[in-house]
Parts: sequence; C-alpha cells; structure tokens
Amino acid sequence: MIATSQTLDLPYPTLPLRSNHRHHWHTRARITAEIRGQSAWIAKAALRPVVGPVTVTLLWCVTDKRIRDAGAGAPTLKAVIDGLVDAGILPADDDSVVVAETYRVVRGTYRGVRVLIEAAS
Repeated sequence: MIATSQTLDLPYPTLPLRSNHRHHWHTRARITAEIRGQSAWIAKAALRPVVGPVTVTLLWCVTDKRIRDAGAGAPTLKAVIDGLVDAGILPADDDSVVVAETYRVVRGTYRGVRVLIEAAS
C-alpha cells in the first residue's frame, strides 16, 4: 500500500503509441520495447516499490485546445506498467495489483506524458 501518490515523468512530448496509430508490427514492437525499457529505468531512480492495489492514470499533458481521445493512450500505458513491473515498482500487472487504469488529457503549460500511481480506495 502507498500512503501518497507517486508520479513518473516520461521523456516524451506526446504519446509515443496510440490505439489509433496503425504501425507495422515490427515498428510497434520496437516502440513498445523502448517505452517499457525507459519506464523501468526512470522508475528505478524515481519511485518507491508499491505493495497492494493501485490505480494507474496516464496524464497526457498538452498545451493547446485541440480535442483528443484520452483512451488512445492505452498502448503507451500498458508498456509503462510492464516497465514498472520489470523495475520492481509493482509486484505484478494483474487485477489484484492494478485495479484500474485511467486516462486523462490535461491542458496547461506543461507538454508531456506523466503516469500517476495512487493507492486504490
């Protein structure tokens, strides 16, 4: 169980994988592996291990007013969660640990991708 939320800032100005992108399978696999590896590496340095059920939220931070499909970030979040498991931050990615995955578009002055890990209520 975690007492507070933890945030992981990813080195991407926008979502590297979206559900409506139609990449060749090899390109998609390469991007997925990159996201997974970078997430694990960054998480090891920045986050504490989590025990217990959590919700994981993908925050797609944008600086303009264009309409976006928040759920399009599912492939990116899946790769990030796998990286968190690889790094030992999450013990597993099954429904006993990750009870909910949510997606939000956040408008403001910061542009990038963040992942928020919170204790499930």
